[in-house]
Amino acid sequence: MNYEESRKYIQDASSRGSVLGLDNIVNLMNKLGNVQDSLKVVHIAGTNGKGSTSAYITQILIEAGYTVGRYTSPAVFDYMEMFTINNINISEDEYAVNMTTIKKAIDEMEAEQMTLPTPFEIETALAYLYFYRNKCDIAIIETGMGGRLDATNIVKSPLVSVLTSISKDHSRFLGETLEEIAFNKAGIIKKNCPVVSAIQCDEASKVIKEEAIKNNSKLIECNKLQNVRFNNDKTYGKYVGSIAFDNILDKDNTDEKVLNKTNRKYDENEINEDEINANEIKNNEFNIETSMLGTFQVHNIPTAIETVLVLKSEGFFIYKENIENGIKNTAICGRCERINDTPAIYIDGGHNPGAALNLKNTLEMYFTNRKLVYIIGVLADKDYDTVLSVTGGLANHIITVTPPDNARALDGRELLKTVLKYNASAEYADDLEKAVNRGIECAGDDGVLFVFGSLSYLGRIKKIVRSKKG
Repeated sequence: MNYEESRKYIQDASSRGSVLGLDNIVNLMNKLGNVQDSLKVVHIAGTNGKGSTSAYITQILIEAGYTVGRYTSPAVFDYMEMFTINNINISEDEYAVNMTTIKKAIDEMEAEQMTLPTPFEIETALAYLYFYRNKCDIAIIETGMGGRLDATNIVKSPLVSVLTSISKDHSRFLGETLEEIAFNKAGIIKKNCPVVSAIQCDEASKVIKEEAIKNNSKLIECNKLQNVRFNNDKTYGKYVGSIAFDNILDKDNTDEKVLNKTNRKYDENEINEDEINANEIKNNEFNIETSMLGTFQVHNIPTAIETVLVLKSEGFFIYKENIENGIKNTAICGRCERINDTPAIYIDGGHNPGAALNLKNTLEMYFTNRKLVYIIGVLADKDYDTVLSVTGGLANHIITVTPPDNARALDGRELLKTVLKYNASAEYADDLEKAVNRGIECAGDDGVLFVFGSLSYLGRIKKIVRSKKG
């Protein structure tokens, strides 16, 4: 198959429906030789922060010289961005080659009268196959919606399982309570494999601890980012890692005695333990600078750092400066991303109560005393009422839209009815370009236009804004 045929093939697969469980993906990966078992995997689940956390981890490992595969979903601007190696999207040719191999495997499944995989299961298989064939040193794999029964959850022994912030989302599929949702997410924890957890609410934390104990998995709970300050669209702070390493050193100041202690190549009589302990403390402190906007980054950054420290303990050689530079150089589309200067226009994929609270904090932190205009489009299965109850009152004006080309999209006119419960200054736009024009008009040169809700329409918004810039 060529690229166009491959895309059509996976689109046609959406008509098959799906069967709950991992049988489909297990059968498919069996046909593909279980290539996922040959990969070194960091597996990430959570409600909010998966994208930012995986982006930080990826950039740190790239800074350290590794070849890093990264699988994310959904796509924001380009379908191919779901499959990257060292932050470069898969090419159309490689996509087609790998999809052709997968189609042959699915044809065999069909001949054996097996249930056929869904598009997400096919895409997951493609990611594992692509990273395997390109000999990635490590693969950073994000779950889709859940965890326990997510198609990505076929890795038997990940290097580390990572749980970002957990809050209510996809309740129809994952459970009505935080405990049920956390149980689903924590299903990525595997026996005798370490797990890193962001700072969680009490309900989620309890479930994660129980799962870690049940699986004999060492649990690393993140510390808080210290000395946090926000200035000129940047966040600064200091982080002290939970795991102490005496070889997280600056490249230019590597102490061979300390390095040798880590590699167990030293003479006990040649080194002073007090010197080692002091070096551990000093080199386990990280100075943080990031251009990733959003107060929630104070949770994502510690999660990424602790994950990298676990990788260090498992044999990855990473300098302290790789961690600091990796955080500094990370960029991700669609997460509080500034796409225009005058007026300031930002896009963000926040669409659930946890993300809404973080968004509220971000808006209050960065945009105090500025006119604030929203464009909002959401999916019907989201808790948009709670999102608007948290964020609606901050805006001077709100414009609702219907995310295009999405069967799950909530009609913007219905969304407007909910918006009016929390803000009387609101209107509906029947077209995204009209919404952008109206938003710019309302914001004026000194205001801020903030576009958020479903990730599915942010790419269209970005193209519209770019076209206006010429």
